[in-house]
Amino acid sequence: MTTFTDTEKVFLELYKAGVWGEIAHKDVLVGKHIDRKAVLGIAEKQAVVGNVSDGISLLREAELPQPLKMKLITYVLTIRKNNETMNAAIPEMYRLLEDIGVVPVLLKGQGVAQNYRDPLSRQSGDVDLYISDPQQIAEAYKLCQQNMKMIEPLTTDTMEAVFQYRHVVVELHGRINAYVNKTLERRFPAWCDAMFREEKERKVCVGGGFAVLPPLRLDLVFVFVHLTRHYFSGGIGLRQIADWMRLLYAHHTDIDQEQLAHDVTYLGIEKIWKVFAAMAVDFLGYPKDKMPLYNGRYEDMGKQVLRYVLDSGNFGYHDVRTKSKSKNYYVRRCKAFTGNMSKILRNFFMFPHETIYNIPGYLKSGIKRTRF
Repeated sequence: MTTFTDTEKVFLELYKAGVWGEIAHKDVLVGKHIDRKAVLGIAEKQAVVGNVSDGISLLREAELPQPLKMKLITYVLTIRKNNETMNAAIPEMYRLLEDIGVVPVLLKGQGVAQNYRDPLSRQSGDVDLYISDPQQIAEAYKLCQQNMKMIEPLTTDTMEAVFQYRHVVVELHGRINAYVNKTLERRFPAWCDAMFREEKERKVCVGGGFAVLPPLRLDLVFVFVHLTRHYFSGGIGLRQIADWMRLLYAHHTDIDQEQLAHDVTYLGIEKIWKVFAAMAVDFLGYPKDKMPLYNGRYEDMGKQVLRYVLDSGNFGYHDVRTKSKSKNYYVRRCKAFTGNMSKILRNFFMFPHETIYNIPGYLKSGIKRTRF
């Protein structure tokens, strides 16, 4: 039976309050000892300190010990400063690339942050720029080499390169990869190309400039595919789930529900969507009447997925099953291997196809990272 501790329940209430702007349920927050340090520890592992801080700010009774309060304030100020740095850098990148006739599409990140109640509260990551034309990405790659610090060169198999620009990590993408299951891998590339041809891209203001976002119909699927890809390959935090929920909520009046249902079914991710939808509605505060493809039959599975998310933390980095204190490198690698295999296999009874699909990729990646 899937359960949550009192500390986790408090954390989830504060998280929901921050994401949706509604005061947390008092019955969870009062009448018992609350380990505030542990609550903030979960928030750190889930990369949602900003959301939890927003939730705390809605409580009049909230009073943190001074050292913990100062730590939270410092953490939140850092998040906001990082967002401001990224928001200032993005228009500069666009101007740089526009000079050679390239207008990239901003994926995820600061684009989905625009859907938050307070975009600066979202914990930022990298800047992901998508350029579909092979000639243009070659030109953009050359320009970035001249103006940015290279971290990883362009690889032909994934069509990705990584740079650093003004303390911001920038990833160039010549392809949008969707490795979750066989059906999605086979159908997504052509579907994605069709979306860029047939649907309108969106332009948004970022940091005093602008950025171009994917067509909404594509973004609704891509943001979900991206989080599930990480979920099956290692783990995700509630930040990625908040990205998806806020995207859906911010655009719920513009969503063609019948079209979206057709898209997720065609792409082979209908069941995954329904499980995550149940988790969002039944446990994370998403309004039931605004969630596409919600089905209450998947509540138990949604609860189980949430349990896995809490166990593993952001990108699976905090799962104790992968950790070892041994000084022996190979003992640590063995522990990481068995722990990560356990994380992948735990999904087998809910998602057998996705579980089997992801095992070869994990083994290949693990061998590549191991020193022999």
